Amino acid sequence: SHLVLLILAGVTLIKVVVAAQCVGTHEIHQMQVQAQAYLSGADILDRASTKGNPSFFPLGHYDLVAGCWLLAQILGIPFSFVIKLPAILADLVVGLVLIATPGGGHRAALLYMLNPVTLLLSAYHGQPHTVAVAAALCSLWLVGRPRWGWAGALLGVAASIRQHYAALGVGVQYFN
Repeated sequence: SHLVLLILAGVTLIKVVVAAQCVGTHEIHQMQVQAQAYLSGADILDRASTKGNPSFFPLGHYDLVAGCWLLAQILGIPFSFVIKLPAILADLVVGLVLIATPGGGHRAALLYMLNPVTLLLSAYHGQPHTVAVAAALCSLWLVGRPRWGWAGALLGVAASIRQHYAALGVGVQYFN
């Protein structure tokens, strides 16, 4: 219904406002340091390159945080805001996919979007985990269509941000 879409858009706008109002956690600073080290070509696994915080993430994580760092520099706005935007938009994508998923629907989308944990993870913490969740969920949704190429590409995106999503590829292959 249009009301549900309006609520999802409203919650997304609230998350953007919250993201703009708060710096977030120390993890945001750590992601900024990771982005700077990655873009400078430094060894991101060396504690000296990341100010005492070696970062053991897949390449997609670094691409995401580096892209946010570059965008923040280009636009002249705080990284602490820009890094939260992909997660906030990913929450909206998850809500929209839930609406379009049999067994999901409007109630599932609203429960997801109105869950305070999603607000904390995206608008406060700026966690890229949500981007991986959205890509994995879209991948699974596309498997049911069947759009194997796009499903595989999105699963690759999810796994490149958080490696444990690679296990979905095994599961999808096993159940088909």
